[in-house]
Amino acid sequence: MTTSLSIKDYLEQVPENLYGHRNKLQFVAKAILDWKSQTGREPKILDVGCGTGAVITVHLARLQFDVTGIDTDAPSIARAQHLFSGDRVTFRNATIEQETGPYDVVLLTEVLEHLYDPASLVRTIRSKMSDDGLLIVTVPNGHGPFELEKWLWRNLRMDEIWTRWAVQLLKRLRHGRSAAEAYSRSLPENSLDESPHVQFFTPSSMTRLLNGNGFNVISVGKSSLVAGPFSSLLLPSWQAFFRINTALGSVAPRFMVNGHYYAAHAIKVATQKREGY
Repeated sequence: MTTSLSIKDYLEQVPENLYGHRNKLQFVAKAILDWKSQTGREPKILDVGCGTGAVITVHLARLQFDVTGIDTDAPSIARAQHLFSGDRVTFRNATIEQETGPYDVVLLTEVLEHLYDPASLVRTIRSKMSDDGLLIVTVPNGHGPFELEKWLWRNLRMDEIWTRWAVQLLKRLRHGRSAAEAYSRSLPENSLDESPHVQFFTPSSMTRLLNGNGFNVISVGKSSLVAGPFSSLLLPSWQAFFRINTALGSVAPRFMVNGHYYAAHAIKVATQKREGY
């Protein structure tokens, strides 16, 4: 499960995709390494809502971090346990309430946008963390290109208009058969459970959420410039294009990008604000 490559070399070998998968992993790894440097400890890591483990969890294990992935979707966890094994990674079909902790680093990647009460989860996570812990959150930009494309796709009823065979035909005409198949394989299967987005966060609203429930945001990162169902269907599926898309996202204003990443330090219990989000 682990790798002999340096962290930098390993991350360079991870394929990028339209959504900035490698860029996200680089943000996560840097935040954890910075925490490790500051504390001098090996972090105990929990990935909440890990899905199949393919996007983040397994990569952290290969980078020789000890990590536990939990998810309430049993089929996703069963797939993770089938695909990945090793001394440094554990997958459990469990809720955060069932975890004893304390954990030093907790990950919430593409989770909070699915919850009607995200503040409750953030507070519960804080109760399972060490006083000098680190929370890493990634969410779509609530008013960015990804959410706009999803809204248009849904309201134009594209799932009804474009049947599966028509979509595949267009992909093959656009990219060629082998490229279309490679494109399909390039998307990490994060979860077998699809659920809608009910929260649409901006950097200011996410910062208020985290700062009001036991954390202090210390850095905010940006994902790729464009992403979504139309972009996935129509844009080139080349690594060079994916890297350009991510590079453009890094220099674009925050409101224009597809998603945001947050690193937040836990606030010690004695100094936490009493007010919720």
